[in-house]
Amino acid sequence: MACRKPKICPADQVVNDVPAICSTGDGTSYICIDWYWIDYNVNTGEIYSETFLYSDCYNECDPHGDGGTSNNGWPEQTDEEIIADATETETYSTTGSVSYSSTTERKIRETWCIVQNTHGMWMVNSTDDIVGHNNGTTAIVYRTDHISSGIVGQTTFSRVVRGVHSVPIVWLSWTESSNSSTIADTYKSATITVSGTLKNFLVPIGTYTQSATYNVH
Repeated sequence: MACRKPKICPADQVVNDVPAICSTGDGTSYICIDWYWIDYNVNTGEIYSETFLYSDCYNECDPHGDGGTSNNGWPEQTDEEIIADATETETYSTTGSVSYSSTTERKIRETWCIVQNTHGMWMVNSTDDIVGHNNGTTAIVYRTDHISSGIVGQTTFSRVVRGVHSVPIVWLSWTESSNSSTIADTYKSATITVSGTLKNFLVPIGTYTQSATYNVH
């Protein structure tokens, strides 16, 4: 392949690569490129694995794309500065409350933040069910069911090259490694703990463990 590990490579086949017809019709002519993570031997060229990342499309009739902006709205930033801003993180603990009024078991679904981008562009959330009921005299929690965790928001950051082609610089993903929960002896609170790894182009850039506590009232 043309690029070297650990960068990403476009697929050999470019789809929908047709001559632009910008003066007639609807004035659009899109070219889409599929991007893959290629793991291969730089000495022999042997490919060990290929992982599809995403498709990148641009309108050949609009050389500036998206109104002429570049670098995700940061035209004066270098690649290094874009990467730094896109991967800068902050964490904080979560405390919430739940209530049960029925003697029938009830699942209350809560979504809380494990880690987020300092500039508010993305966050990693955990979704969990807090399970409890009212035993006739008081409300209690006795179990949590972990649903999933994942990254939401803007996860891909690109630079526009020669005013036309968008080249990805950052592609973030999240892989959960473990989850657990504890119930207080009084059955009046539950604490959920989730761990995982944040990656840029499948390369780990940080491991995070965060907890959320929900009190019964």
